[in-house]
Amino acid sequence: MLTLDKIYHASYVLKDVIRRTELIHAPNINKKCNIYLKPENLQLTGSFKVRGSYYKISQLSEEEKAKGVIACSAGNHAQGVALAATKNGIKSIICLPDGAPISKVEATKNYGADICLVEGVYDDAYKRAIELRDEMGYTFIHPFDDIDVIAGQGTIGLELIDQMKDVDAVIETKRGHNLGRVLQTGSAAPNTGIPGIIGGFGKERVIHCPAEGILRNVKKITDTVSKGEVIAVVETEDGTVPVKATLNGILRGLIRDGYPVQIGFKMADIDPRIDEYNNCFTISDKARCIAGGVLEAILQRKGELGL
Repeated sequence: MLTLDKIYHASYVLKDVIRRTELIHAPNINKKCNIYLKPENLQLTGSFKVRGSYYKISQLSEEEKAKGVIACSAGNHAQGVALAATKNGIKSIICLPDGAPISKVEATKNYGADICLVEGVYDDAYKRAIELRDEMGYTFIHPFDDIDVIAGQGTIGLELIDQMKDVDAVIETKRGHNLGRVLQTGSAAPNTGIPGIIGGFGKERVIHCPAEGILRNVKKITDTVSKGEVIAVVETEDGTVPVKATLNGILRGLIRDGYPVQIGFKMADIDPRIDEYNNCFTISDKARCIAGGVLEAILQRKGELGL
């Protein structure tokens, strides 16, 4: 099943592989619309397709990698698979119709793939790729109908969310008189990074990630923890880094197991009030207020669009 967590994981895997292409404002395409371009043609292979093919190949088992991969493409997917396979030290075979552009064929070769030109059209090349998969035990890398491929392509969406700073509405999340208010202009109150005082503790309640990698939980939300106790570890390229509780209390928040994290990432919080255990199972007043603001903004926008 495709999940947002998988797309975030793909983003982590791809961070040193793909280029984070910037948005380009293109007001002259249609002056009635606010159009932006994301030039994925600046990827090394000239297409966004490398995102999906690389993530898919990175998730193969060692046995699958040893047997190699095969794909069918008229060009862009072929180059993505070839590059991804070569970077992962895997044999790749690409079936292309014999009418594919010479430039695409040569580029695919240059990325390290073995080429199988098939007489006919794409469907003929696809049929041959499936035959070779069944005969040789290769893993077929589908150009789109695959959860891992979709997750890789979906990393474009994560970049868009981060790059598009202007939105229709902002919901205030800072406690106080404006909590949950819908802002149509301006911006929300700046984030101080300092949580409110609970049980005499403020910033100590929030735990930030000590390393970049994949989070693996040792404890779970609702567990009672002691200061210095390991609540999770971060799997890095150099080993594991422990994440320790900063005070005694109840673990009220914790990033999901398997989530990619970065240094300084807010990943957990502890409530020092042991008698507030039941709050782990209820929705806070702040969350309800923010949710109400989100619903209000959606309804306002629907009204503006006449939906």
